Amino acid sequence: MKIIQTAFDQTRKDVFEGLSIYFSKQYGATDVSELPQQFSQELAFSATDGDTSMGQIYGHIDYVNLSAIIEGLYVNPEARGSKIGQKLIHAFEEAVQQEGCVISFVDTTQASAPKFYEKQGYQLIGTIPDYPVKGDTYYKYYKRL
Repeated sequence: MKIIQTAFDQTRKDVFEGLSIYFSKQYGATDVSELPQQFSQELAFSATDGDTSMGQIYGHIDYVNLSAIIEGLYVNPEARGSKIGQKLIHAFEEAVQQEGCVISFVDTTQASAPKFYEKQGYQLIGTIPDYPVKGDTYYKYYKRL
């Protein structure tokens, strides 16, 4: 046996189809059309005041696991404290719930805003000290939607 590098799109398609069949048997789905027809979808939202962007959030939906991942959230310094981050997260969560997501994940660091995510209902999964840089801490959170 040998391990070779393969084309990403075809490999993802093959893995998705194999897992779809496996999980349909595990969970009793008899109609494969009930299973997701795509792997993921990217989403992005901006909070604007006229032509000025006050903050942005982006992430993606994982249709296989019915989960969402917040990949980035930024609120302009002059707009902080005005609940823009909270409103952006709410818009993101509302959109992913409409797509069937039951859980949302977010990663952050001590240098960012772990307490902010906790105030939004996210629960800590775990931490990694001295990552991504020495002296910082990486946090992984989830929230059931």
